[in-house]
Amino acid sequence: MADSEADVIVVGAGPAGATCARLLAQAGCSVVLVDRASFPRKKPCGGWVNAAAFDEFPELETLRKKSSPKKQLVDVPFHGLVFHKADMSAEAVYAPRQKLGYLVSRETFDAALVALAASRKRLVKVLQRFRVTGVDVREGSVCVRAADGRTAAGRLLVGADGAESTVAAVTGLRDSWAGDRQVVCLFKEIKVSPRTLDRLYGKQRKIHLAMQYGGLPGYAWAFPKHGTVSVGIGCRGDAGADLKSVYAAWVEHLIGAGLLPDAADVSRPTAAMAPAGGAIEDEGHVGKRTLLIGDAGGFVSAATGEGIYPAMRSARVAATCLTAALKADHPQDALMQFKFDWRQDFAEYIQMPNANLAFLLPLVYENAELCRRLARCYLFGENF
Repeated sequence: MADSEADVIVVGAGPAGATCARLLAQAGCSVVLVDRASFPRKKPCGGWVNAAAFDEFPELETLRKKSSPKKQLVDVPFHGLVFHKADMSAEAVYAPRQKLGYLVSRETFDAALVALAASRKRLVKVLQRFRVTGVDVREGSVCVRAADGRTAAGRLLVGADGAESTVAAVTGLRDSWAGDRQVVCLFKEIKVSPRTLDRLYGKQRKIHLAMQYGGLPGYAWAFPKHGTVSVGIGCRGDAGADLKSVYAAWVEHLIGAGLLPDAADVSRPTAAMAPAGGAIEDEGHVGKRTLLIGDAGGFVSAATGEGIYPAMRSARVAATCLTAALKADHPQDALMQFKFDWRQDFAEYIQMPNANLAFLLPLVYENAELCRRLARCYLFGENF
């Protein structure tokens, strides 16, 4: 007998896993939500969230409004996007009247989503520091084992444990992502006082991007938050890039443009990988009694590497399929529906735009309409 039992075991308590657990509980299903970390925990991430997430998931807006000054769900909203030429010789600004999204600390944001799921105490049990080392999928159940010997069993399993998913590997769904489906990043949250950030970026923040920076298939970014700026560079994993050199050049450009103080500590950036657009070409989301969501399933924007909002959308589709499977005579058929339902729901959002960006990008700095269209392509997944 397992130490913990429920209808569904969810491995990984990031935005995908925590959202899936909460929605399952909302539907009356019991859940054991496990994660190798203890929350709050640091998580490498640029930390921008599409404003649409707050419209589609009302609990986010409720949490934001209930936040205290010392415990904010979001750092700051942002109201515009600035495209920079790679040599910083020109820029194009998209700044409509409405709020475009939020910049968040994943440490705070993820902990809030876990707490929201855990608040349904009768149906959701959260197990932290539970590092999954084994998965046993049987005819009528699934059991996961942790490194410390603890076990959790359920009828169905969700892998929401990130780009290098243990669940995907041990169930045979996927060993790793191919290089052309990876975006590799080098970035750092650079501490800057809120007062200095207000002076450098204004109180109504804009995010800053340099597309194809350093000649790479990707972009450089600067996301000014409340007391930090997320600064980084990301490109396709098969590009063979020297990211350290490109990151250093981007930092120098930002300092020269007055977007970082001269004294900012830009040393020791963090490396990370995301399977950008991985879900589009990959069919390995459904296994025996198992679904993969979030980064584990490749639900990341192909154009931007955005992961939080697509992760939550994948969780919502999965929760519907899992709930149906728990009620079905043939649960595997209900799980297989996930392959079709997620594509209908948001495949268009995470696929590459239908445009030759290399040709159009130089025109963005001369044409306000092209700037608007590229910005909305980046921010909202709209076709160019």
